[in-house]
Amino acid sequence: LTAEGGDELVLASLVRDRVLVFRVTTAFAHRQADVVEYRVMQADGRPLPTWLDRVGPELLVGQRPASVEAIDLRVTAVYGDGRTITRTVTIQTSTGEIQNLEQRRSDNAPAMFSDDLRRQSESGSQDSNELYRAFGGR
Repeated sequence: LTAEGGDELVLASLVRDRVLVFRVTTAFAHRQADVVEYRVMQADGRPLPTWLDRVGPELLVGQRPASVEAIDLRVTAVYGDGRTITRTVTIQTSTGEIQNLEQRRSDNAPAMFSDDLRRQSESGSQDSNELYRAFGGR
């Protein structure tokens, strides 16, 4: 079992016999009731791969293909007041290890356009929100 916390989101994964189980919750039980939705997609904005199914509001399960060593995911908690918290992580599908994707990048590497656009849209700017949605963000 691997868990990665921070920013009130707790991400946990477990792998057994090539089956990946991934769960998203909040760090504080009193905040759990405030979450109206967890959004999970691939880090580049594409939908989840066909081998990974959502089986509940907080739970994803899938039998990974042997050729898939890792998957990059973007996880967003949407609160009733409209606030969102987003984490982008890599899950090693053979071990379940979770790494924060931003920490994996070199300090000198430029940020991805999609990441910058997402951050801007989360800042509350209406123009940024509209541009983010036009590029397929939600």
